[in-house]
Amino acid sequence: MPISLQITLIVVLLALAAGALSVCFYLGRAASSLDGLLRTAQKELTRISDDAHASRLRMDQLADSLQISLDEFAGCARMVGNAGRLVNELQIQFQSGMESASRNLGSFLGLLGPVLAAFRSPRQRHGEEKE
Repeated sequence: MPISLQITLIVVLLALAAGALSVCFYLGRAASSLDGLLRTAQKELTRISDDAHASRLRMDQLADSLQISLDEFAGCARMVGNAGRLVNELQIQFQSGMESASRNLGSFLGLLGPVLAAFRSPRQRHGEEKE
């Protein structure tokens, strides 16, 4: 093999070696950057997971609080309903009592009229006779 061909072969091999070293260097930098990105992503995903867990716990607490409030509201609504029924019953009893008292008073006044007339009649008779 001639010397010029050997020199050309050596130069080509050195150029390939330099290119391969350059590619390996940039691949190492790319791998290092990718490693940093993956570490950052892992930290961020951990933080996101923790935030999601905390949000779920807050939502559970809010749901429990809302359930307690709705239970208290339902109890209050039942109490108002019972009070309304009681007021209605009292109104019916009062109305019935007033009707009964009105009838009794009417009967009493109906009886009182003739009794008063009987007491007044002798006096009026004396007054009419004098005139």
